[in-house]
Amino acid sequence: MELLKTASGPRSQAVSSGTPLAAFLRNAVVFAPGMRILSQDPWECLAGFILSSTKQVVHIKQIWAIVSKRHGESIEWEGGKFHRFPPPQVLASLDEKQLRDCRMGFRAAYLLGAARAVASGRILLDVPRHLSTREARAYLTRLPG
Repeated sequence: MELLKTASGPRSQAVSSGTPLAAFLRNAVVFAPGMRILSQDPWECLAGFILSSTKQVVHIKQIWAIVSKRHGESIEWEGGKFHRFPPPQVLASLDEKQLRDCRMGFRAAYLLGAARAVASGRILLDVPRHLSTREARAYLTRLPG
């Protein structure tokens, strides 16, 4: 994940250019000056959305941490050991019980279905960004859950 900063960096051009997105972002910055817009990996964004269904933030973070620790790649950063959230190919190879054991309840079936759809190429996560909102919603609602 990276933060969109309006003052500097390569993405600051999006705010200062004449695109419709730039106008939207300028208005957002005026409305909420402390706001940060994430540029998140599409798979992580989708997984987070699925895991967030009827959950409080603290629970979502706990599930994310459990899934990452049990099934994600271990990395070292600044002297600490961390785990990345697993890619769809890893989650697609699991069974529903393994995901339910990560305390995600009914969401396990939905996350597993999404992982299998993305891993197989049935759903391509770069497609929605090139569609209208209505078309992107229709494309993504082909996913279970």
